[in-house]
Amino acid sequence: MANYVKVRVDRETSMMYIRLTPAKIRYTEDFGDDRLVDYDERDCVVGVEFIGIDGGVDLDGLPASVKVRHRVKIAADGFMIHAKTIA
Repeated sequence: MANYVKVRVDRETSMMYIRLTPAKIRYTEDFGDDRLVDYDERDCVVGVEFIGIDGGVDLDGLPASVKVRHRVKIAADGFMIHAKTIA
């Protein structure tokens, strides 16, 4: 599943979801600042949702942030999203 990554952006609702694996979601953890992380039954990150992306996204403190950071860069290039913490 190393190549499975899907990025969905909804400009109308200012949301972005990055799905890292097709695994079934077991639970979701709220990381504050409109950031939600989905996990599977083995506590591995399945996906990350960002709400209110017009002001950028904050990746600080998120699990799997290296994978997410790469995908946010791609999304930012393709969808004109400006990520706060991308170097």
